[in-house]
Amino acid sequence: MNTITETRITETERTALTRLLAKAKAEGVTLIKDRDGRHFASSVSRPGTRHYVTGYSCDCRGFAAHGHCMHFAALLSAKGWLDTAPEPDPAPMAITCTHVSGHYSLAADPEWVEPVTTILVDGEAKVRIVGDTCQLAVHWLENDRPIDDLTGCTPPMLDHYLAVDYWIRSLDPRVPAHVAMQEAGLFPAGEFVDAEMVAA
Repeated sequence: MNTITETRITETERTALTRLLAKAKAEGVTLIKDRDGRHFASSVSRPGTRHYVTGYSCDCRGFAAHGHCMHFAALLSAKGWLDTAPEPDPAPMAITCTHVSGHYSLAADPEWVEPVTTILVDGEAKVRIVGDTCQLAVHWLENDRPIDDLTGCTPPMLDHYLAVDYWIRSLDPRVPAHVAMQEAGLFPAGEFVDAEMVAA
């Protein structure tokens, strides 16, 4: 069965206006100011007509549909109100982990306690992963309390370590997941070969 995935690319208001300003320049949009101080922009789709444009709106169909247009961008630029410098990339998140390995309790009748990893974003607990392959439970946290079940959003058949790696990369792909995992003392079984075995 084929599935269709829809991807929507969104742009910020500033990026949209910068793009529309370039289009206005390429298509020769001109601005005039009447004696009452009102601004009008030439229409590309209907030559010979002009659109009334202000610092808040434009009477063209593009502005009505999208909330911005090339006439509006041209006026903002002419007034010096449009910042066309590229937007800086946001800094990577500070992602760290805490990990408690799976172990048997010290009770008279020992029970297995599942491994638990908490992923912290900028020092605040955000994702908690409990259990192992086929028994993972993943939750989004607010104030260290589970508020949303992310188990169904986690790819199936991941072991605990791969699930931690998946969620760190999902939060911010620029963060080296292995560094956060190493600092938490969280290593997958068999990841490292015993030095004595190598020597033998």
